[in-house]
Amino acid sequence: MAVSEASAYPPIEPTNFDLIIVGTGLPESILAAAASAVKKTVLHLDPNSFYGSHFATLSLIDLTSHLNSHSVPAPPLPPSAAGSGDSDYAVVDLVHDPLYSDIEVEWHGSEDETSKIREDSRKFNIDLGGPRALFCADSCIDLLLKSGAAQYLEFKGVDASLVYEPNGSGLANVPDSRGAIFRDKNLSLKEKNQLMRFFKLVQQHLAGGGDQSESGGDIQKISQEDLESPFVSFLDKMRLPPKIKSILLYAIAMLDYDQDNNEVCKDLLKTKDGIDRLAQYSSSVGRFPNAPGALLYPIYGEGELPQAFCRRAAVKGCIYVLRMPVTSLLIDKVTGCYKGVRLVSGQDLYSHQLIMDPSFVIPSPLSPSLGDFPREKIQLLSQRDLKGMVARGICITRSSIKPDLLNCSVVYPPRSLYPEQVTSVRALQIGSNLAVCPAGTFILYFSTVCNDADEGKKLLKAAMNALLTPPVSVTSESNPIVQSDNEDVKPIVLWNAFYIQKVFTGKFDSMTSAPTPDGNLNYADILDATEKLFGQMYPDQAFFPKTESPEDTMDENGSCCLLQHGFLTQHPLSLQQHHPTRSVHVYCRELLDGDEREEEEVVVEREFVLSESGFYVEMKCTPILTSLKLCVDDVCEGYKNGVWLCVFAFHADHTPQFTHIPSILLFARNSKLKAIPNLLNDLQIIYKLELKAEVKDDLLDSSKEESQGNSDGHQSPQKALPVFNQDLNCLPLDEDTTELIDKKTNVESLPGFGAKKRRAQSDHIAKIALPDLVKYFDVPIVEASRNLNIGLTVLKRKCREFGIPRWPHRKIKSLDNLIHDLEEEAKHQEPKDKVAAMAMVRRQRMLECEKENMEKKPFMDIQTETKRFRQDVFKRRHRARAVEKHSSAV
Repeated sequence: MAVSEASAYPPIEPTNFDLIIVGTGLPESILAAAASAVKKTVLHLDPNSFYGSHFATLSLIDLTSHLNSHSVPAPPLPPSAAGSGDSDYAVVDLVHDPLYSDIEVEWHGSEDETSKIREDSRKFNIDLGGPRALFCADSCIDLLLKSGAAQYLEFKGVDASLVYEPNGSGLANVPDSRGAIFRDKNLSLKEKNQLMRFFKLVQQHLAGGGDQSESGGDIQKISQEDLESPFVSFLDKMRLPPKIKSILLYAIAMLDYDQDNNEVCKDLLKTKDGIDRLAQYSSSVGRFPNAPGALLYPIYGEGELPQAFCRRAAVKGCIYVLRMPVTSLLIDKVTGCYKGVRLVSGQDLYSHQLIMDPSFVIPSPLSPSLGDFPREKIQLLSQRDLKGMVARGICITRSSIKPDLLNCSVVYPPRSLYPEQVTSVRALQIGSNLAVCPAGTFILYFSTVCNDADEGKKLLKAAMNALLTPPVSVTSESNPIVQSDNEDVKPIVLWNAFYIQKVFTGKFDSMTSAPTPDGNLNYADILDATEKLFGQMYPDQAFFPKTESPEDTMDENGSCCLLQHGFLTQHPLSLQQHHPTRSVHVYCRELLDGDEREEEEVVVEREFVLSESGFYVEMKCTPILTSLKLCVDDVCEGYKNGVWLCVFAFHADHTPQFTHIPSILLFARNSKLKAIPNLLNDLQIIYKLELKAEVKDDLLDSSKEESQGNSDGHQSPQKALPVFNQDLNCLPLDEDTTELIDKKTNVESLPGFGAKKRRAQSDHIAKIALPDLVKYFDVPIVEASRNLNIGLTVLKRKCREFGIPRWPHRKIKSLDNLIHDLEEEAKHQEPKDKVAAMAMVRRQRMLECEKENMEKKPFMDIQTETKRFRQDVFKRRHRARAVEKHSSAV
């Protein structure tokens, strides 16, 4: 290696570690975080310039480049790189084994559309290992909370789960709940009753953990013989029709192979395992408010998951170095045991254990220059099991496969596309509300397990053609968006890619390979393999032990890591020990319709959650009174149920007959209620009362006292006054926006007492996407709201929708100033010291890259290293001013 090339890689200190990990995929990142949590010294390397490896989320251009670079073997290293620097160790070169093959990338549509997609290529966040999603009740959610990685992530619920029905029936909803079964128009009354009886049997079996005699005579249980039999045989025994059986096997239990074909089925599911999968799916549905289905998807793509675990590992002391390839292994010449790695820079690093990216292998046969060497042992150490192959497809369209859905999952059961189809196909559509694509476009992922490339790609293309217009010459360029309004017209493919990925599982020893992305929709098998690997590496250590450290439960601002609205974010509903307040709880009765006893879902009309900080959120979830099975006329005051605290609840059809608003709902008794907009007006409607004069007088008096205090010249603390005409889904005034309220403004001048301000059109607000906000990140939020022609509250609401907790103007402005200063200083230093000038240029490029990432992911904070550099710049400026001032004084 040339000296100049080696000098481009800085040396790593220290050189000895407990664990070295190569690759930042999800399993590797989890292992890094878990090992760091038990006080192990960990070095985490990645030859790429991004996190995630084979679980990454990439832009359109980067995705194509990455697939192409990992589809051909890397050129061999020069002979000089294989020399041994220590007589005790042999240097064994690593080679790159391509994971991807048979790559097809195609552009379609008109020239204008193609050029537009190319221009916006950086605005796409495409999953390399898609389709992927999380069940609301699976182990991944528990691991995110247990590890503390949840505080770096945000999720949204997948709107619907669909199943493809052959013979022109198209897409049908998966009947995943009691209400969904009775609302499903594709099921006959007989099929609904059969499915309800089956779900009731499963529910009673799961509820009756003991013997039948202990649980009561009416409790039905599945016999042990049936539990050990194939699940498909048990469904046949229950006399379920093929349509229902297909939904249960492939859309809910998520099986890959045709269970009715014993010749091709590689994984015949037992009934006990099938019951567990049904239970997981059922418990996932409606677990989180505003996540109506069973699935969650991370905002910005699945690549956020490994990054979250990397951040947890870094907090615990793990060292991260990107763009650092590992070229060789250091092996003990006598024992053949692993000792360390050699980097592309030539530096040798040592560790007790090594986890390698699955795309790196030891060549066979080994180099003859190694002489006497235990070759068989070293090749056994690097062995991997080829589990199979997964065919993956990605499409970009300009309309949704279902006009009323942005995000949805689709399952194609075996034999639904053509008679020879022996495996199911999974698809996942993601829209712009998850910040993965520009507004007006959609990303559609396909995957299926396969035995060879031709079979897999044939199946994916059949699945694509069943939902989308096949890529042919464009015939309707004049009206590109009319198709989203017509259910009969399929979306047009603008771009697509197909590729085959190998699925490997590693064998444990002092060095091993992490598992590759598999063909499942969720991460259950990958997480199980990762936890098992950690247990083999450190059998005496707990996998993410519980800790009471404040840094594991609190962020920099002291707020808790929270899970609500179907995604992990920082909001008032805490999963820790803080109990928010549920207020004005109104719900509707369960209705029975006719002989069919068709049951409607419970509807929450008005329901609020308050945190200790006074934040409010309107929720939609199962009412407490229904879950407690209380009478419809009961009024529950101060009842605690789990993490919920119900302050006041009543039935919508049985409003309590009060002559005044209950005192528990008055500001004097519960000051947090001030954060709820429109509350007083709503209470008037609910109780059919006039707002009592003393309530208004209290507000007016408080305003007058504040005004008098200001007139006397005394500065009193400024308070956020209640705003009465805000929409329920708008955000309340916070500390930043209270600065915009004139201190002399009284209550009569606020909205609700006077004329209402002109609001932005709802269709205009709905069209505002993340790229529209990015344009104004470099200006203050007030100016941005004016440029976007929306109010400040609406802009903050849009920011929350895209996961932006604070307007990033100040962070980006700070980075711009640092970049400008470095640029000027580099020009000044270049004639004097070229080395210093080059260092400044490198730092400038790093800041520019950080700024670009922040514009793509505005929720990110400035890196700790950048903060230290900024602080150092401030100190230097202060010292320079002090010296200049002292010189002028002298």
